Amino acid sequence: GWPGSPAELLPATTKTSGSNYKPHSWEAPPPLCPTARMAPELFERVAGQQIGEVRIEVLQCESLPKLLYGVVDPYALIVVEGFAGRTSMVRNNMNPSWGADEPRAFKFPIIYGFSTINIAINDQDAQPIMADATLGRVSIGLGKLLSRTTYDCWFGLQAGGEGKPRVSKGLVRLRFSVTWRDERLRIASYTRPPPKYFVVPFLKRKHMR
Repeated sequence: GWPGSPAELLPATTKTSGSNYKPHSWEAPPPLCPTARMAPELFERVAGQQIGEVRIEVLQCESLPKLLYGVVDPYALIVVEGFAGRTSMVRNNMNPSWGADEPRAFKFPIIYGFSTINIAINDQDAQPIMADATLGRVSIGLGKLLSRTTYDCWFGLQAGGEGKPRVSKGLVRLRFSVTWRDERLRIASYTRPPPKYFVVPFLKRKHMR
């Protein structure tokens, strides 16, 4: 639901911020998943099972690792159950930040109370056919979060998957909250067998990689 460009923010913001207000420059991130208009049946199915909602903002990173070649053009990729989204890219910056007028905030439905928020900080490759390199990752379990509580935390980014050494890859600051429709539904979701894995309906193979 992000605007296509910073200029689209001007009519709403100049009324409160003054005529000299100029939003930060950014390019709209590509859509990763189909919208409700493109695939209404997907959203209708999820709405019938939804037990809650998680909101997350990617605020900033610090001390991202250098690349062997080229500069770091970071963005954040967020995956929650069967949906994904990404922030705008910050060009040539190992300490990027995303302002309030930049694509940084997301809202995801929750079907299982024990799901996780998965965040990867990636480097956007200049070559469209190449997969973007992952700079670091962090996962946040929803089960221990208090409902209707806003968390604002720094997390250490980690590299590698299961069984690989935990090497520090910088920091990411996230603001997030979870809201359950009904506490009984959340507890009941623990008794249902989870899917073997969630399938995210990426629009392009590059995004899936």
